[in-house]
Amino acid sequence: MDPQYAESKVIGPAIGLLVTAGVGMVIQVGSIIINIINLVGGAAVTLNEDANGIAMLMQGGVGLMFNFLAVIMGGIIIFGAMKMKSLSGHGAAMAAAVIAMVPCLSPCCPLGLIFGIWAIVAMSDPEVKAAFEAQSMG
Repeated sequence: MDPQYAESKVIGPAIGLLVTAGVGMVIQVGSIIINIINLVGGAAVTLNEDANGIAMLMQGGVGLMFNFLAVIMGGIIIFGAMKMKSLSGHGAAMAAAVIAMVPCLSPCCPLGLIFGIWAIVAMSDPEVKAAFEAQSMG
């Protein structure tokens, strides 16, 4: 088992997952701001009993829930990608790869699909698995 080989196999997908989570989280923060504006605007219009105001209120609140969920998922992906880079947490790294591929959970779906698949393929290599095991025991 060659630790350098294992590191070379996981560094690309780990960095890809970090970029995916970072880009996605920036997008989600922007969306949080937009949804807060919709929520406040919807509340103001709802006072006048406008149907569009009620729709904006619902869109803002539901949108915020999904935005916060995506930010949390981005944090989990970052944590797992860091574990992958250090070959120290196979389960966390695998969870990060899977979460990155799920369309409604990933903070940046197209990138998450690409880097998630790459990460799973890299972590399926027997030498990489052995490096994770050796790191967890040592």
